[in-house]
Amino acid sequence: MNVYRKEYQRIVSNLIRKNFPLLRKKVIFISEKKLFNLKYSAITIYFIFFSWIIVHPKVMRYAKNSLNALFVHELAHIDLIVNMVFIDKLKFAFRWLFTKKGKEDFEKDADRLTIKKGYGKDRLKLRKESEKTYTRQQLKKMRKGYLSSKQIKYYIKKFKK
Repeated sequence: MNVYRKEYQRIVSNLIRKNFPLLRKKVIFISEKKLFNLKYSAITIYFIFFSWIIVHPKVMRYAKNSLNALFVHELAHIDLIVNMVFIDKLKFAFRWLFTKKGKEDFEKDADRLTIKKGYGKDRLKLRKESEKTYTRQQLKKMRKGYLSSKQIKYYIKKFKK
């Protein structure tokens, strides 16, 4: 186990303890990998009995509060799914697999939950920090799936955190 993965696991464990009571008994694996030529900071894969968060090696350069926001966002994905009843999980899976809007909505819902949990300012910092690692063309594509800096600021005020 590398040093960063141990640190990521510690951060995730602390965040779950503080913010995600329904995830306390869930098995969540964390690994650090560069997957093909995909552009990401972290990816969450949900399975019925466990979840897997894959972190890109570039995040080792992120500030601590940006890492917190990154992992809260990824845990928000898992939390959103865990809170769904079975039929909603099926609808979600279909929308996510077969529509671009389903993926975009899921990312925005995770961003909003991240802000509701009190990590809005950290999410904003993460947004600005991660923008430095993408080209303009990649940022254009990304804007559709995540909250913009302006939207993050709006939700920070709305949720007062």
